[in-house]
Amino acid sequence: MFHFGKRESSISKTSPKLNDYMILQSILDESIQGTASEISNLEKTIDRLTNEIGDARQKISEYEKESKRLQKRRKAVNDAITGGKGLVLTNSELDAVIKFRNERKDACAFISVDGGKKVEVVGDIVIGRSRNCDVVISDLLVSRKHAAIRRRDDGFYLEDLGSTNGTVLQGNKIPKSSSVKLDSPCVVTVGAARISFSLSSSDS
Repeated sequence: MFHFGKRESSISKTSPKLNDYMILQSILDESIQGTASEISNLEKTIDRLTNEIGDARQKISEYEKESKRLQKRRKAVNDAITGGKGLVLTNSELDAVIKFRNERKDACAFISVDGGKKVEVVGDIVIGRSRNCDVVISDLLVSRKHAAIRRRDDGFYLEDLGSTNGTVLQGNKIPKSSSVKLDSPCVVTVGAARISFSLSSSDS
């Protein structure tokens, strides 16, 4: 497609012949067809993108609903852990738990707070005063999000989350906002609470 400038810098002083007009007519027709084709392609692109945006918005809506459902379910699980409330697992949830245990049966870890019931560490566990934490400790010396126990490929780590009064491992305060690998067994002190940590090579 031939592109003509919006403004010509000069006008030819040569008198065109009839054949020149016919050639220019063909060039213009080709350019008109080219611009019409570009317009058609762009309109198709707009239609395609509009459909993709609609599909993306629909997927976002579905994911938002699923996220709310999962958050509600997680709260129910957290209440079962911290409040001792019974919770019936669905078949898919039970299958997921069994699969997780089988995949990590060689690296099970457990914690207990002040000699209480042992709880398996199956992922990152946040410890703090906030009710949104996995392990809630009602102690004014404990920050809202005080510390965390995190699973990594080479083991479990204790991380201080920038707490006000610090996190103590085996009697030694760990540096603020740092992480230390946990040995088994060991005791983590958060405020006045003593959290026992231990590893097991078999299912519990």
